Amino acid sequence: MPRDLVVMTCGCFDILHAGHVDFLKRCKALGTYLIVALNTDASVKMLNKGDDRPIQPYQHRRMILEELRCVDCVVPVVFDWPRGAIEQFRPKIFCKGAEYRGMDIPELLCVKNHGGEVRFLDRTIEVSTTSILTGSK
Repeated sequence: MPRDLVVMTCGCFDILHAGHVDFLKRCKALGTYLIVALNTDASVKMLNKGDDRPIQPYQHRRMILEELRCVDCVVPVVFDWPRGAIEQFRPKIFCKGAEYRGMDIPELLCVKNHGGEVRFLDRTIEVSTTSILTGSK
């Protein structure tokens, strides 16, 4: 697979919702091959999302993501960020949500060291797993 076609993103994707699907479709539109680095249950705990997270186990979240037409491959993230996946697949573009813009994220340097770029995508659908769980949206 030519490297310039690979796009990657990462996340928990716990309780997959319209905001996730919209984000993933926009990631895929940037290339021809979308790899989703999916946090395992243990790595979700490392991210301090809460004691009750993830809501859905890794295998269920993976199964749902693999059924989306825009997702070509799902790989596990066993730590708090997908260093191994970035080094293995060397994406041309790595997508993060706009809420991470300006933050010192470890993916940024890793992707750039492999000749790629990080793009921050704004939300077009205002929903989050947290807002669903708390009833705030």
